[in-house]
Amino acid sequence: MAGPVEHRFDDVPVTSSEDGAITLDEGLARFDCTIYNEVEAGDHTIVILQLHAVEHTDTSLPLVFHRSAFGSLSEPA
Repeated sequence: MAGPVEHRFDDVPVTSSEDGAITLDEGLARFDCTIYNEVEAGDHTIVILQLHAVEHTDTSLPLVFHRSAFGSLSEPA
């Protein structure tokens, strides 16, 4: 997602809501949030969100980064 804002979603299928929220069409989950607070932390700004709703429509397992490697979770027995 780095790079110029005007090209951030080139070649990525997205949907924009009426309020301007952008979601990735191929994402595993969607979160409806608003900005609750912004905290300055050195040369960064930490944005704290308030969660309003979650949508999970895909049955895929998430990608996991653990011990410097990518992997996946196994299905429950």
